[in-house]
Amino acid sequence: MRIERMLFRHALPCVFAFGLMLPLASVTWANEDIDVAVDIDEQNIEVIRVTDTTPPIPKTDASAFSTEIDLERYAGEQKRLEDLLGQAPGVQIRRFGGAGSLAEVSIRGSTSAQVVVLLDGVKMNSGRGGSVDLSSIPLSQLEAVEVSRGGGAWGAGSGAMGGVVELRTRRPDYPSTVLSAQAASFGTAETSIARTQPGEIIDIGFGYHGFITDGDFEFTRIETEFPGGVILRPSTKSATRINNELERHNGHINIGVDLDHAGYLFAQQSIVHSLHGESGLDREVVSPTAGQQRFAEQRVLTSVSQVRWEDIAFLDGEVTATASLSHRLERSKFEDPKPTLGATAIRDKFDDTSTALALRPETIQTMGDTVHRITGEVRLERDRLDPSGASSHDRLGASVSLRDQVLLFGDLLTIAPGVRFNWTDDTGSRLLPSIGLVLEPASWIAIKGNVDQSFRNPTFYDLFLPDRGFASGNPDLDPERALNYDIGFELKLPSRFAISNAQIGASVFRSDVKNSIIWVLVSPLKIRPINTDDAKIEGVELVASFDVGSFATLIANHTELRAVSEPDSVRLPGRPNRETHVRLEVGPPHLVKGVVEFQRIGSFTVSNGGSYTVPSRTSWNTSVALELCQLAGKLGADLHLRRLWLNVAIDNVGNVAIRDSLSFPQPGRSLRVGLEAQW
Repeated sequence: MRIERMLFRHALPCVFAFGLMLPLASVTWANEDIDVAVDIDEQNIEVIRVTDTTPPIPKTDASAFSTEIDLERYAGEQKRLEDLLGQAPGVQIRRFGGAGSLAEVSIRGSTSAQVVVLLDGVKMNSGRGGSVDLSSIPLSQLEAVEVSRGGGAWGAGSGAMGGVVELRTRRPDYPSTVLSAQAASFGTAETSIARTQPGEIIDIGFGYHGFITDGDFEFTRIETEFPGGVILRPSTKSATRINNELERHNGHINIGVDLDHAGYLFAQQSIVHSLHGESGLDREVVSPTAGQQRFAEQRVLTSVSQVRWEDIAFLDGEVTATASLSHRLERSKFEDPKPTLGATAIRDKFDDTSTALALRPETIQTMGDTVHRITGEVRLERDRLDPSGASSHDRLGASVSLRDQVLLFGDLLTIAPGVRFNWTDDTGSRLLPSIGLVLEPASWIAIKGNVDQSFRNPTFYDLFLPDRGFASGNPDLDPERALNYDIGFELKLPSRFAISNAQIGASVFRSDVKNSIIWVLVSPLKIRPINTDDAKIEGVELVASFDVGSFATLIANHTELRAVSEPDSVRLPGRPNRETHVRLEVGPPHLVKGVVEFQRIGSFTVSNGGSYTVPSRTSWNTSVALELCQLAGKLGADLHLRRLWLNVAIDNVGNVAIRDSLSFPQPGRSLRVGLEAQW
């Protein structure tokens, strides 16, 4: 009877303390003697359940409409970061060419500069351009990707008007080596290696990624319609993309030291160097080369450094904090010795640097019947642009943010008020309040809503970009401001028949934007940023996913979007009115994976005022991946690897003509073959 005595001695105080009732009809006791009546023959055994009474803890950013991309799901497919982000609900990827070319992210109809991209907490958005080239961040370097849709200024500051993309690199806390190689159409090849190794004193991780492409593909030329019904038709129906070659090398290293009770010290360095041609726009009607720039090229060196001290404990562990010092350098050189239309040679170079010092404390406190998760940040930052042959530009900034996620009535209701005070020396100060709500009446349903203010300062690129013939800056721009709203629900459905892990969700969002900055065609020959009239962006997001047995998974999402300037309701350029993604996976898990992806992009305008509209398009991708280690094991062989994937993929199966962003042509059908090993 010793086990029964121990059970009741420790369980009963908890039972009485929280007012729980247990069925004790068959239990009698006197002093500490316990006698349990059990009839073994009749199997009349009473079960006593002990309930964990630890109060629930509010989730981080519980009210955010976010998607954490499961990178393991895409193992062996050798996708790129922009490919995975483009399949998330509410997300659009704007591409400026083929594989490896500039790729930017838009969330809920935002511009790319209105989305903040964080790499291990370091803001990758530069003071120069605002947007982030996703193609320069290899997926092999990452272990987690999360997209938060809607305003995130309280946590990310300037630029987080459409949302936030958080990227986390592979931490050196487990031994692993990943090696991959891939060849593709248009003279494209890439390879990568990543290694993580924990140690008794120092944890280390490092990696390399190389990419090269000729990038020359044939594309269909377009007709341009101007106000008054004037139509300019190209002299040829198609042309070849020229001067589109790219070579890029990316290396990174992470070093960590466990300081025992003093926290974890983490340092990282990432360097990217690229050399690529600048084809420019399809713009000259009578030219057989479509007016592309034959000799323009750009060299870019990007360095990101960070030292971070994690899990710093204060007040006997009641408060933990992370302190970080980061530095980002982008050194770029652009040269066009023979511009089109006989213009003089163009040469410019610049150094763009961003330095930030931040402290992020957090505490979890129980106050009566409520639980509080209080997070904050104090941040100092400096952006600087040093262009050749022109004046330097500096921007100093400081911010303080605070958010309290309050859990009420157990885990029924979460209220998350927040505020951020932001100051920069050129645009002044602003106070940015926000509030989020989460209602969870049952474990299978969550209802969410948010209201927040956000803003974005014009970048140095927006203001001072030297005239490159096809693009120039605008020094008369004002800061952007927005008031954002969203509300929606997420459901987890019970398993029925062969259907399991079924989830559906829907959300409605709206953003009222003041002084929106967009890059538009100001003439058939040039793009330039402008402040539009006040804008209204609103839409609906639908998501669904489920498994069919253990051999098939379907993931789908759809976004309806209306983005117009006020008061004339003219469509804002670069925003498709709808977008649909469907992904079907079939095959035995961890052995064979067949994938079919469907994408439907609605029409969107390119120029301000809608004089040229890109029609809607539908495209398909397909791939097959074999896990050769598992296959060899079934045949009685041992490859001595954790896994070995062979992948064959066809992108744009239908070879449809694709125009994206500012009417930059995209490649047609392409083939990829790759191998990925892990041990």
